[in-house]
Amino acid sequence: MSVAKILVELLTLDAVELADSISELFKERDNTAEGFCLLGLVSWRLADNGKAIQLLTTAHELAPDCRDYVDALATIHTQVGNLSDGLYYAKLATALEPHEYIHPFLPPGLSNYFTALSSTSPSGHYVNGLVRYNQRQFEAAITELEAELELNNNHYECLTLYGKCLHELGRYDEAIIALQKATKIKPDGAEPFIEMGNSLYRLGLFKDAVTSHLTALELDRSIEICAAAADGVKYLGSEYESERNNLNSLTNEIFDEIEVYPPREPRGVKSNPDIIHIGYIINSIYQGDYYPLFEPILRHHDHTKFKVFVYQLSVTEDALFTLIKNHANSTRQVYDIDPETLAVIVRNDRLDAVVDLTGYSNGQQYTLLKQGITPVQIGHLRYPFGITSPGTNFVISDKTTAEMDQKEIPEGVKNIVMDHGLYAIDPLNNFPDPVSAPAVKNGFVTFGGKSDLATLTPNLARLWAEVLRAVPDSRLSLGGTAKQCDYAKTRIHEMFDNEGVADRVTILEPEQANPVTDVSFYNSIDIYLDSFPNSGSNIIIEALWMGIPAITLAGEQRSSLLAASILSAANKAEWISNSEDQYVELVVELSKDGKSLSKIRKSLRPELEESSLFDTAAHTRAWENAIESCIKQSEAG
Repeated sequence: MSVAKILVELLTLDAVELADSISELFKERDNTAEGFCLLGLVSWRLADNGKAIQLLTTAHELAPDCRDYVDALATIHTQVGNLSDGLYYAKLATALEPHEYIHPFLPPGLSNYFTALSSTSPSGHYVNGLVRYNQRQFEAAITELEAELELNNNHYECLTLYGKCLHELGRYDEAIIALQKATKIKPDGAEPFIEMGNSLYRLGLFKDAVTSHLTALELDRSIEICAAAADGVKYLGSEYESERNNLNSLTNEIFDEIEVYPPREPRGVKSNPDIIHIGYIINSIYQGDYYPLFEPILRHHDHTKFKVFVYQLSVTEDALFTLIKNHANSTRQVYDIDPETLAVIVRNDRLDAVVDLTGYSNGQQYTLLKQGITPVQIGHLRYPFGITSPGTNFVISDKTTAEMDQKEIPEGVKNIVMDHGLYAIDPLNNFPDPVSAPAVKNGFVTFGGKSDLATLTPNLARLWAEVLRAVPDSRLSLGGTAKQCDYAKTRIHEMFDNEGVADRVTILEPEQANPVTDVSFYNSIDIYLDSFPNSGSNIIIEALWMGIPAITLAGEQRSSLLAASILSAANKAEWISNSEDQYVELVVELSKDGKSLSKIRKSLRPELEESSLFDTAAHTRAWENAIESCIKQSEAG
């Protein structure tokens, strides 16, 4: 079929029906400009403007002197709101010659730039992508954002959001590429550098991550950027002391610059002065990482003694936030309230204590805490756990973390030790019963570890390789995360190849889309190996619940003691090591007998159910006692 005939039928037939004819044209003319033009027109008829622009651009590149391709590009760019590109092609068209076959049959809607200019309708793909992102529907968001980038591949905000979505799905290498493009478009924009640093951390590229975050701080000293950069410090072990010091120095300097507003006298008085008003600041509760540890506190709070206020900093309101509303006396979404006004609101709630559960995930709360809105200000559950947080004046520890916490907390901050572990959680009833220890069937022990390069460093790979060498025929399965990108898999393989044990290491992909509810990893391992210097928390609890002993190496800061605190609460302190040699010894001892591992597999869950780790009511009473101790110390001066 000729070009002219296809164009005539394009005006009258279903565009899809022409695909075969255009394919034949491609075969006859070897990917000609006309063929790309026709495919572009079909895409336009099907309302896929991004694909139409791509195909017509290719046609223009193959035949740069043809006016009709340029006319179509000018019109489509203008229709979707790319006005500068539309104007460029409209000007270019005036100097070009029309195509002898295409020009007479070009659809009227594609040949009049000025008509398009009067009816421009910007694409909604970016906005739709933003909505999907806030709803945590990352795959759907990516589809929308890719459609937007087909229309305008220089869309700075779209590229940045695209990178964030890719990061959330564990596609860190792709996220970095997208964010690098964003930095080229707007070199003075800080957000892509922050997000790129986050992805670099997750690929174990710590020095590059620090450089990216330092660049962001040079461009933007806002509290949100500062908090995001400070959060990355948790990944830096002792071998990165210089980088850690540089980041800490700059972020502390910025935190010190937080403006303190003149306080306003709060309105009204407490209706009951004997009731303690406690506030919780939350963010990203929908991510689910700390919700199982926080929700029981809210549920078990003694409302004859406590009145509970919750302040949410994130946009999304989901089912988890709805549950929180059921347990709190007051809930507010405050993400769009300026710090000075928010300070007034919180003061009017007459809080006796406020607990920051956001860590460095937002930053907005630090401006609030620096106002001294309550006598007692605490950080909990999220790094840095209030230990070095701006504005906090109390740190709550347990017996496992108290000694190291006391060494870390700055002068003027007081330390209260709970008479219970820091963590307690409800039974994981959505998990199935444990299966038999794989060692019995396999004839060898399979260790498990987390395949997250932010914590799986060369030093940790070396220690795990020592474990493999110390236990003959043993294997190591890495999982507990979302699907790994190819770059991450390659880096992990290289680390263990350098140790000569790569053939004994397997990276497991989650069998379900949501790794949080996927127990295939736990069913495949006999012993869980905790990471250091950043130990696990939720993953340790899940492994124990599935009957799997977990070995941890207690470090010298809170982030390296999380698993130790959990194991102590589970009455399994014998699985806590204090040196690398002891870590290996404990693993070797546990690995001696597959039948013993099976016995542990059967007995561990019933034992846990009787431990303080799963006694959320007792934990809440201990938490309330600690809060009351903080208030008494504050009143005593």
